[in-house]
Amino acid sequence: VLDAFSSTVDPTLDEDLHLYYRHNLLVPEAWAARGRDELMDVLAHRYGVGSIVSDPVTYLGHDLIRTHTTGQHCPRAEQLAARLLCPCLHPQMTEDEEAQVRDAIRRAVADIAQLQPATAKENG
Repeated sequence: VLDAFSSTVDPTLDEDLHLYYRHNLLVPEAWAARGRDELMDVLAHRYGVGSIVSDPVTYLGHDLIRTHTTGQHCPRAEQLAARLLCPCLHPQMTEDEEAQVRDAIRRAVADIAQLQPATAKENG
């Protein structure tokens, strides 16, 4: 199931410096929204790893914008946002702390996959 995760590292301009401040993870399509939320819950409550939905679709979550965009839809943005989560990371984390977060994500994904066996088969 972990292979079904989409994860790429952003490019750098200098070998010693990175440009990104967060790492985005996309859960498998079959996990969109509900499975993603379950994963976030398991990460937080079982493994102590926080995560956020960093880029929700603006017109879905902001009343003023929603009123000014009535009838307009961005289905691809909605689909991607339903799959997106960002583990809480920061530049002061040690390599050991980063490894703990990485391992917690792997374990939490396995936990969720056991709850959704059809998803595991589809994306495995």
